[in-house]
Amino acid sequence: MSSQEPSCCFVLCRQDALSLAIEAGKEDIVRRLIGQDIKLLKRKTLAARMTPWHMAAFWGHASILKALVDLLLNSGEDTPTLLTSSLRRIVSGRSSPEQLLKVFLHQRSRGGITPLMLAARGGHTEAVAYLLSIGERKGGAQLECSSQVLSSFRILNHLLSFEPLCFISLGSDCWQYDSQGLTALHHAAIGGHVAVLTELLTNPPLPTRLASTQHSASCKCVVVQESRALDGSSVPITSICPPPPFHSYVQCVDMYGWSALHHACAHKQEASVSTLLGYDANLIARTFTQTDRTASDYYFLPSGVTPLHIAAAQGNLSMITLLLRAYVSSYARGKHAGMQLTA
Repeated sequence: MSSQEPSCCFVLCRQDALSLAIEAGKEDIVRRLIGQDIKLLKRKTLAARMTPWHMAAFWGHASILKALVDLLLNSGEDTPTLLTSSLRRIVSGRSSPEQLLKVFLHQRSRGGITPLMLAARGGHTEAVAYLLSIGERKGGAQLECSSQVLSSFRILNHLLSFEPLCFISLGSDCWQYDSQGLTALHHAAIGGHVAVLTELLTNPPLPTRLASTQHSASCKCVVVQESRALDGSSVPITSICPPPPFHSYVQCVDMYGWSALHHACAHKQEASVSTLLGYDANLIARTFTQTDRTASDYYFLPSGVTPLHIAAAQGNLSMITLLLRAYVSSYARGKHAGMQLTA
């Protein structure tokens, strides 16, 4: 090791100092530490695999997130070494700070968690709003990646991380999901963070084709038809057909088919349920498989349950009343005409 290279102890101490500065919201210290070593932007903790972007979102410090973005965008140099693997560096070629920003905003910690999910889980509305708005305007124009680099990032993202192909703008993508299929909307609904739900559901972007398909994968629509047998009796015929891909953010589901409304009911978050219903969450959406025992306390429920089934399993009378009133109101408007809500 040359005399100019920092020792392992020095690097660890600096990283600890950065973590403490982010936790305390000390923007000046964060700027000074990263200004001395820009590579600290990609450092991950050993256990949770969290980057400075994750830590700032976890503590809800929008000012720290703004500082991180400012430090990267104003680095004034090509920074290919900030990419997380040599393969990414080879394929992407010369990477501008704007292109690297998209990578950092969508890096995943253990469990597939992005910074936006952490901010939504903690109820940090200001941080969520900032992460969604990054790159909206710069000099009066929309910030976008070049088509060549965009294609490279999409291929790498799909092959290396199994993430949805959704590198369209610089801001955080609300359609991304963790290892359980939960989006930022699910995390906010579970925590009962109404302000975050409103922020996420206000003009959300359309999903990419892959993200839309992923959130509706394995979800089946049951159709019952009647036919006449030879003896003249009516015989019901049940067929299963896949539903169309989700194009509404409020309807996206996890890997078990649970929507944000399902999770809000399971965690007894009536404020979240009311907010989601206000954005036309599907009252009669059914899950398509049982949850894993380690993923939910409701693993005993069969497939095909609605939010009303979950509320009934809890014996939550106020939640049942809320759901039924919403259903009656939507039925009166003709939204669910011909469809039954059963529990």
